[in-house]
Amino acid sequence: MIRLDVSRIKNVPGETLRLDLNFPMDPVQSQHGQVSFNSPLRLTGFLTNEGGKLKLTGCLEGEARIACGRCLDLFDLPLKAEMDEVYCSECREGQGPGGEWVLFRGDVLDVTAEVAKAVLSALPMKLLCREDCRGLCQRCGTNLNREACRCSTDDVDPRMEVLRKLLKDGN
Repeated sequence: MIRLDVSRIKNVPGETLRLDLNFPMDPVQSQHGQVSFNSPLRLTGFLTNEGGKLKLTGCLEGEARIACGRCLDLFDLPLKAEMDEVYCSECREGQGPGGEWVLFRGDVLDVTAEVAKAVLSALPMKLLCREDCRGLCQRCGTNLNREACRCSTDDVDPRMEVLRKLLKDGN
């Protein structure tokens, strides 16, 4: 859990807390699979009391370990994400940016869910270990980045077999 002590600023409108934190992050589940972290994440920014709301703005940086979308090998991916969240102890609809805010109680702000959301939003649409990743053989599953497979490359889509026969007969 990533917790921030807000006791000093929560009752003082205009007060700002400068953030420069390093913290371990538990793995996060994404549509691409599990995202784990090699080292602590770093959050730099500000937590500001905006009169009844606490606004967290900053930058989240770290390195994720995730599976390549083509070859399934794990690789390290540098991450950088912006954070812009509003926390309210007594908010009503529409008080945050776009009407979105997170409810909190007490003197401690748990920002774990918002950090996970920022990490997931920072992931590229296509996760590749490298631009020229060759992926896996569709027949035998060999990782083509490491070795060549011995599968036949003479496969033809059955719907195109007639065309192939015509080309053979025409030559």
